[in-house]
Amino acid sequence: MKALLLKELYGVKKNLKGYLLLIIALSTMSIPTSVSFVTIIGAYITICAISYDERSFFNKLSKVYPYSNLSNVFSKYIVGYVWMVLSLIYVVVFQTLFFGFYSIDMIYISLLIGILCMSIILPFVFKFGSEKGVLALMLSIFSIGVIAKPLSSYIDLTAIMNNLNTVTMSLFVFITAIISVFISMKINDNKST
Repeated sequence: MKALLLKELYGVKKNLKGYLLLIIALSTMSIPTSVSFVTIIGAYITICAISYDERSFFNKLSKVYPYSNLSNVFSKYIVGYVWMVLSLIYVVVFQTLFFGFYSIDMIYISLLIGILCMSIILPFVFKFGSEKGVLALMLSIFSIGVIAKPLSSYIDLTAIMNNLNTVTMSLFVFITAIISVFISMKINDNKST
């Protein structure tokens, strides 16, 4: 698994500069929804890793290596989760220091939104490829921006968090992520044969 994670890191090394610039740009904005965008954009790194595998025909060669299909697929999910959490931490620290407005509820909701978006997008990326996956990611970012901005003036996210059971939300996102991994495994197994 360590070797697969290193392979993913080497594969996305070129795209990290642009991603880091985007994270820095989003962290300088004084809007609370930038945290949600950062977690969703964390899925972009995973799409870049899948794109690298497509270009190098790793999916076909992966049967030769002693890695299971679960390790192959889950390494991409781990890369996405790690970058999502690291970028979330960076943005929260930066914005808290300079703008001083963050609640733990907003951070938690953002993390759940990012995991949910990644769980929805990645099976499509495994099925249709990385180019269409980037399109799906951009559409999800656009739709969240279009929906979140008008709703934020009418709905208080903190009140929603107080009314919803966080255990139920976490369980829903966790189950969705597990189902997503298994769907991605099935798709990847069918593609590599």
